Amino acid sequence: GRIGLYVKNNELLVDAIQKIPRDIIDTWKFYFVGPYTDAFYQYVKSVKSLKPHLADKIILTGSIMDRNQLYSYYQRVKIICMTSRTESTCIATLEAMYFGAYPVITRYSSFADDTTNYEKCGTIVPSDASALAEELAKKMQDSKLAAHGGECQRYARTMFDYDALASKLDKQLRQLMCKKAISAKLF
Repeated sequence: GRIGLYVKNNELLVDAIQKIPRDIIDTWKFYFVGPYTDAFYQYVKSVKSLKPHLADKIILTGSIMDRNQLYSYYQRVKIICMTSRTESTCIATLEAMYFGAYPVITRYSSFADDTTNYEKCGTIVPSDASALAEELAKKMQDSKLAAHGGECQRYARTMFDYDALASKLDKQLRQLMCKKAISAKLF
């Protein structure tokens, strides 16, 4: 969401897409899901006019309010790429991983390590178009990408599932309250 804002650094992905070899690009599409700024729209439009082979490869969906429609995109995605300059937890990446997407992300915060399990379930790249293009091209050609996506899915569902997190927190709070109750009885 909020495509085109400075902090989202979406132009980095557009710049990287232009550097990926055409034979790799030809079998992929790049979706920018969410509302976008007019400046970003104009930038993408100019890239498409200069490189017509990308015209049907870069798609701006606009705002998607229907969660089922959003989830239908997540179900089809193979790679999620987040290029933010700064971010908190980046829920969109975790949601895509929940559906089996492999994350290629920038180091938007220390949470990038948690998101990728220190790059066991994803790749963290520098904020550089060439480095991002190289990593995307590598993953786009990886015959084991679906298996890697499955690993990411298991990790996301285990580590970031709200029910599992709430259960762990509940257990810890109950243990803490029990210890305090025992301490209070001793005095």
